Amino acid sequence: MTYDIWRKIHLFTGFILLAFVFMYFITGYPIIHHSWFPESKNEKTKWTAPVESADIAADPYAYSDYLQEEFGLVGKVQPPANWEDGRWAFGYNTPRVWQRAIVDTRVDSVAIEVTERDLAGVLIAFHRMHGYFGGWFYVLWAFLYDVASFSMIIFAVTGVYMWYKLSRGWERTLGWILGAGSLAFTTWVVLYLTYAA
Repeated sequence: MTYDIWRKIHLFTGFILLAFVFMYFITGYPIIHHSWFPESKNEKTKWTAPVESADIAADPYAYSDYLQEEFGLVGKVQPPANWEDGRWAFGYNTPRVWQRAIVDTRVDSVAIEVTERDLAGVLIAFHRMHGYFGGWFYVLWAFLYDVASFSMIIFAVTGVYMWYKLSRGWERTLGWILGAGSLAFTTWVVLYLTYAA
């Protein structure tokens, strides 16, 4: 490939990265700087209702759809969980609202919990949203995350290539020193955080 093609690949992957890196930077702030945000004011509401629960085990996801339609639950469908005491838990998540329906098959009732997140909670939920499940929109979101991650690697590789082609003498030597130092420091931090007491 010619240098001009490498430069264009570097440019386009940079455009792809711009929105996602900016979003990841903003949404990560409440996690890293939790004390900068007001104390959590997530509002929670709960209620119970009668429900038909005889056929949950046959198709938990179909039953999850039934709960959504019956009680107006919205969001990314979480994998259903069958608890040891026989109850079933169904979760529905959006960045703004977390909803959970706990079905007790012994008494044919459902307890619904709704948590309205504050600003910090919304940002953190965006930051942690992942996985190829929950509906086509969430699958698309996860796919775009993968595209951004792949673009980050290509952006770095093309950047190093262009630097190598343009640099000469002490600039190239200094670049290798800085690159090796950065790699060594990152490796040390990973190992230290992994194995430190």
